Amino acid sequence: MRIITIIFSILFCSCQKKEEKVVQQKKETIEVVNKIEIKKIDTITINFDNIQKAEISKSDSLISIYQSWEKDFRIFGYKLPNEKSEKLILFSPFTDEVENNTFQCKFGSHYDYVSFKPKMKFIKYENDFAKIKILDSTFVPNFFFIQKKWIEFEE
Repeated sequence: MRIITIIFSILFCSCQKKEEKVVQQKKETIEVVNKIEIKKIDTITINFDNIQKAEISKSDSLISIYQSWEKDFRIFGYKLPNEKSEKLILFSPFTDEVENNTFQCKFGSHYDYVSFKPKMKFIKYENDFAKIKILDSTFVPNFFFIQKKWIEFEE
């Protein structure tokens, strides 16, 4: 009887150790996958020879950002006229960035200006940025800044 108890104890302990290793392996795998996903998002290359820009209407200064699968774009709206400031909004054709709001933008991530309901209006240029006003009082702050390279007046 004593031998059976010892054998049972050894088997029970060895099973528990194997189970812990499997859990640890799964956890490591998940961490690696997450690192790969983040790296993939941060390394999307934009071809500046073929980009989609936000357009400013000459008649009323309203902003339009059209969705294009043929042209690249990733237009951030920043809290301040500085790339290092908080990202408030993103316009992008990349599903992972829009669906998951990967950059955790306060006003969300959108494919185009239609999916972002409030109208947006160009106010002025400030250095290398365009100041954009959100024409909806529920948004605080009610403006953001887009880099000049991503915006142009319509033809």
